[in-house]
Amino acid sequence: MKTWEQDLKELNISAEEFDSIISHIYDKTPDEMSALAKAIKSGARVLPTVKRAFERVLDMRYLERQDAYKIYYSDLNAICLDCWKRCNGTCNGTTCQTWTGCALKNA
Repeated sequence: MKTWEQDLKELNISAEEFDSIISHIYDKTPDEMSALAKAIKSGARVLPTVKRAFERVLDMRYLERQDAYKIYYSDLNAICLDCWKRCNGTCNGTTCQTWTGCALKNA
């Protein structure tokens, strides 16, 4: 992981601004953090500063936000994360990130 100073320089942001973004994310509940992890993983457009702040919070609060951490850093396709087949153990999911049609088509 990059140092704090490297983040500030690369993102071209002041320490106060970055701290403010981190504080906002830091206060999110585990469910909110998991939802944010899924959104980012699914390709939601987020500012680079928000994404980096999210990653920093995940590292800081790893023990309390393990589900969000696992979702965000998982190689699984984002659609597989909540799939009932995978949750029931009948499917391992896929790491393919290319959209090939409806995920439930053959369900």
